[in-house]
This record gives sequence, structure tokens and C-alpha cells, in this order.
Amino acid sequence: MDTILSPEDRESVRLNDIDKKTFTWFAQNLDGADERAEYQRALDMDVDINEFERVIKGK
Repeated sequence: MDTILSPEDRESVRLNDIDKKTFTWFAQNLDGADERAEYQRALDMDVDINEFERVIKGK
């Protein structure tokens, strides 16, 4: 299994700044808790990708 994420791979799965702002708004303002949780998870996963890379590299 290839555990190295290329810069292109990382960027292809990252949220851009507009997406982050939009998802944050939805995570804070939607009426349904389930819908808010879905947007929050997408934001959390965006951070997880960076953490995953640090773990792989042993940092």
C-alpha cells in the first residue's frame, strides 16, 4: 500500500477557503442536527488529511 500522499493528492481532497467558509456556515446554521454534523465531519476530515500525513512521516 502506498502511504505517501503526493502534493496533488493532498490538494485534490482538501477543501478550498470558500468551501471551508461555506461548510462552516452550514455546520453552524442549519436547522437539522444531522445535516450540521455532516458538514462538520467534512471540515474535520479536511484537518484529518493533514494529520494523517504528519503521522505517516513520523512528525
